[in-house]
Amino acid sequence: MKKSCVWVILLIALVLCAADGKQAINVLSENVLSLIMDESMKEMEIQLPAASVVELKLQANPSTGYVWEVANRNEIEGTIMMIEEQNALCQAIPKFEAVSGNIKPMPGAPQMQVIRFVGKREGAVKVQLVLRRPWESGYFKTKSVYVHSEGAYIGDIRMLQNKVKSAPAVKPPKEEVIVGALPSHFDWRDSGKVTAVRDQGNCGSCWAFGTVAAVEAAVLIKDGITRNYSEQYLVSCNSEGWGCNGSTGWPLDYFKNKYISGESGAGARLESDFPYKAADVACNPPHTAYEKIQSWAYTDDVSDGATPSRTHNPTVAQIKQKIYDYGPVGTMVDASSWSSYSGGVWTHTGSQLNHIVCITGWDDSQGCFYVKNSWGTSWGESGYIRLAYGSDLVGRNSTYVVYGSTTPTAPTITQQPTNQTVAVGQTATFSVVATGTAPLSYQWYKNSTAISGATAASYTTPATTSSDNGAKFYVKVSNSAGSVNSNTVTLTVTSGGAPTITTQPTNQTVTVGQKATFSVVATGTAPLSYQWYKNSTAISGATAASYTTPATTSADNGAKFYVKVSNSYGSVNSNTVTLTVNAASGIKVTRPNGGEWWYRGYTYSITWTAPSTTSYVAIGLYRGSTFVGWITTYRKASYGYYNWTIPYSLTSSSSYRIMIRDYSNSSIYDFSDGYFTIY
Repeated sequence: MKKSCVWVILLIALVLCAADGKQAINVLSENVLSLIMDESMKEMEIQLPAASVVELKLQANPSTGYVWEVANRNEIEGTIMMIEEQNALCQAIPKFEAVSGNIKPMPGAPQMQVIRFVGKREGAVKVQLVLRRPWESGYFKTKSVYVHSEGAYIGDIRMLQNKVKSAPAVKPPKEEVIVGALPSHFDWRDSGKVTAVRDQGNCGSCWAFGTVAAVEAAVLIKDGITRNYSEQYLVSCNSEGWGCNGSTGWPLDYFKNKYISGESGAGARLESDFPYKAADVACNPPHTAYEKIQSWAYTDDVSDGATPSRTHNPTVAQIKQKIYDYGPVGTMVDASSWSSYSGGVWTHTGSQLNHIVCITGWDDSQGCFYVKNSWGTSWGESGYIRLAYGSDLVGRNSTYVVYGSTTPTAPTITQQPTNQTVAVGQTATFSVVATGTAPLSYQWYKNSTAISGATAASYTTPATTSSDNGAKFYVKVSNSAGSVNSNTVTLTVTSGGAPTITTQPTNQTVTVGQKATFSVVATGTAPLSYQWYKNSTAISGATAASYTTPATTSADNGAKFYVKVSNSYGSVNSNTVTLTVNAASGIKVTRPNGGEWWYRGYTYSITWTAPSTTSYVAIGLYRGSTFVGWITTYRKASYGYYNWTIPYSLTSSSSYRIMIRDYSNSSIYDFSDGYFTIY
């Protein structure tokens, strides 16, 4: 372990001892101490006068979602006070400043995260810092800061708190938001023209992911082909030196006319040919080239290079028009605060361009863009953020892609809808397949009257009645080049009581070893028969209205279930639901972890981390392999700590260990990593 000691005597002297000699200090004013804890440092010690504010700076990368957090707030909050901006859910919003030499950091570049605190009372605490994604379990790395507070901060705490508050995001003028020729809501996801959300991991390659997302969507819109292009190709095979530490612009020329020596030509590469490594690995050409784009440009239509020579700040109207005409667009944003996002319309003021994402659509009623991120589907709203117009610099330096012909072609129906026959109470589904320049719009008609809301390639009726027998249906398919009507087809409704599902099965979450039960409620002419399916395969013996699985294993995680309900009039399938199986582990003892000396009669904090499925824990003491007794049998797991006063009755020994287990599941437990001494 490397340990640095910082002792501050205000306005008199500043003495620093660092084992590695890399500690950097800059006193910003007479009461602000700015300390840089570089990558090589694991520990630091600070003497905190009552008149001082500490600004601790650590390297992080806001484009990855990994931020530094205080892991043991409950232990330290009585001795020091964190000075931070918080969102509506009282979550800390991290603060970043540019790394030295980068006044305006490039997207994907690491930056310095600033953690500020002051004294609250006299005392000593260990601040445990972890680098992690707040929405994920576990952490990437840890650091420790030992703070000796000389007393409560004597300055104006309100002034400090006001300094960290962000101003509300500035919304664009109303005339920039409303575009008369465009719909008030549009999202390429609605027509299935956006590829899956991916995860860049702890690599500042957002610039590759945001670019690939736009190109994949353009190909899917034009050709109807779902591609999974290689982001790693862009990270490893560019001549600009871009990589996990960011880029200065857009790699779109590599999809048009640019490639490095050894490669076969410009164009996309497949993920299967060069899988993502989240690291700056060698290119090792050549790789087979696939689709190429015709051109690309900035959404404000001001000519510029891949590395912008100016800031392009298009209007909302310009962005929306390019999305509608060409497909999702890539944009630079300020994602410094996004690690705190969990849903809803996000409004926040940005100040620096440090991330690249892809805008797939918009909604004027909410005043927001739909933005596809590259932090996996567990972040935000299944990997997306609804970003308010004008927030976090959205739209700055945004680009669009031109793929294939720019001359629109009118729709052509390649697969006509067909006549449908159902029993009373059942629904009927009509569908059409059409080609033509995207976007295509659809409007279904019943007996020559437009059906409200029936604007997709397929239409499912409500539960039918006898009066629907003989109804006529057709669909009108349109785009900017024209429109075409499908054939008219007939709905036949027969008497009888085909099954109807009134209560659908629901997703289930269990821990390894537990069982899960799925159930359905259906009506219809008796007798009703049931058959449950797992991953599209019929489950032997699962022929009742409910089904209970055997004891689950980790292999069952993500399994899909549905039930088919049948009678003599017909059958109906339920919704498909998912079984989530959480691992029967996850508790981690973080203190003591081996080597500590604890003295009888003194109070020490036992700390841990636990999964969200663990509600309460029990804490036991072992000497060697012998169980000594319970320290506590009931402690809320989310607290993460327990203050234990060591009784004098314990025997002095250097072979003690702490065991923490799930109160409700004794198979979930953890021991401290090593032995500690009680003396």
